Amino acid sequence: MKILKLIGGLFALVVVALAVYVGCFWSDFKAFRGVLPGYTSHLYCSCFYVMKQSDAVCADFARQYLPVQSFSHDLEKDEVTSRAFGITAKAHFVNEKEGCILESQ
Repeated sequence: MKILKLIGGLFALVVVALAVYVGCFWSDFKAFRGVLPGYTSHLYCSCFYVMKQSDAVCADFARQYLPVQSFSHDLEKDEVTSRAFGITAKAHFVNEKEGCILESQ
């Protein structure tokens, strides 16, 4: 019985400590949401337009450990769009010198 109380107390302490940690760094956690779709869009755009690789190679090159919700490549606009964690990011090809630019939302 004492062991169960000890385990319950330690669990509660860990949950409170985790909540305090997340609270202290909430702005960093919020900012991370935009990293995955932005990185994926920019990486694919650079691979396809700057390095001139095939669609299959660039899809594999830009694949992340965390999957994106949606991904599209508009050949007419030279634009790549990806969405993850409720955030949409677009990268478009400018020219050979500047490469691809991630559009701000």
